[in-house]
Amino acid sequence: MGGKAKLDMGVHRAAIATSIVGLILASLWPIAAGAEELPCLKAASVAAGDTFTLTAPIEGTATVRLAGILAPLPPANAPANATWPLATAARDALLALLGDYCLRLVPDAPLVDRYNRLSAQIFRHDGVWIQGQLVHQGLARVVPGLDTGENIRRLLPLEADARAAARGLWADDAYAVRTDATAGRFIGTFQLVEGTVRKAARVGPNVYLNFGDDWRSDFTVVIPAKTLAAWARAGSDPMQLGGRRVRVRGVIESLNGAMIEAAEPEMLEVLP
Repeated sequence: MGGKAKLDMGVHRAAIATSIVGLILASLWPIAAGAEELPCLKAASVAAGDTFTLTAPIEGTATVRLAGILAPLPPANAPANATWPLATAARDALLALLGDYCLRLVPDAPLVDRYNRLSAQIFRHDGVWIQGQLVHQGLARVVPGLDTGENIRRLLPLEADARAAARGLWADDAYAVRTDATAGRFIGTFQLVEGTVRKAARVGPNVYLNFGDDWRSDFTVVIPAKTLAAWARAGSDPMQLGGRRVRVRGVIESLNGAMIEAAEPEMLEVLP
């Protein structure tokens, strides 16, 4: 009887998760509903799973970087100039998604980034959200940055669904979620890291989340003072994270052990 109850609960949870993913993808359609009234922007070529070129420039550039996501990059130990299957799969998927459709660019920050690329969420005229599709297929990871807030919060459940199903890059150990104990092996790379916060401390203006007994060598998440207002707006107080298990994402740096600077609240998820 107990086994049946557990099975039913598991099926129920899976159904809920599937419904949530469907709602997220469907809820974005109205955002792009007016695309037909705008100039028809089309892709001319695709350079990578998160970058393509328009047939005509906007603001002086035709290169588009898909905001909020990162296509698979070869691991550090991959041979130089070697073809990486997941990078190829992501590029091919983006090419197929863009097709000959009219596109709408929706920036969540300055449209042109510091590399002179158009940075935006991309929607087809039929309402398909390009970033959402790539993340849900497991062909991109979510990267909070200039494009944060609502878009990132909608992408995270899509990524979680792909990760749970081991789709795309999530089936490859090169992109596995790291532990706080192993994070130091991946300095200079973008990673997802999970662990339990031992202590949250304010040192000077910043907040530090320590994952071990020795802050000089253990994994740490630093939250810059200038971003604490954004954390408050998101309803999160990092000083209350002591004892909580979390998942943080970002480029791992080396500073008194492995460290990630969580400049955006969406970079850190509190786990059950």
